[in-house]
Amino acid sequence: MLYSLDARKKPELWVMLKHQMLNYDMCFIVQRGKCYWPLKNVERNEENIEEWITDMKALPIARISVSRGGVVAPHFFGKKEKDRIVVTDFLVHFDNGKGLDLQAVQRELGTAIIDMMCSAPFPSEIFIPIELPSWEIDQIDIFHGESGMVFRNIEPHVVM
Repeated sequence: MLYSLDARKKPELWVMLKHQMLNYDMCFIVQRGKCYWPLKNVERNEENIEEWITDMKALPIARISVSRGGVVAPHFFGKKEKDRIVVTDFLVHFDNGKGLDLQAVQRELGTAIIDMMCSAPFPSEIFIPIELPSWEIDQIDIFHGESGMVFRNIEPHVVM
């Protein structure tokens, strides 16, 4: 089963994430608040990855997804602004170099959105600086803002 953990409470996840980024095809949908569509491949450069991980450790939202004891994308990071989360970094697996199509990106984002909505600090909305065609996520309303997409829980603070 795939679920995300707060990396600030499990420091060993950072080591596992670094290993994943160095050894597997990964890409950013969002990096340091900037959208990458089409996707931006992660450069397998240890110094750059260390610098990025250091930046992510400073953010109040640091969720690394795991399954069966290993890290499995998507991973998402961001900051809290009142009762909303602003995603600054969103990292996905690049499907063995084959790339991701629009539906795969929407599926990865949907997984993360539901996870964030159901986890403390239970935001009323999530902002991601990306523009994609809308799709359906159970119990979530999707809006297009000036510089990205807003996802709102239809019944705020209720676990779906």
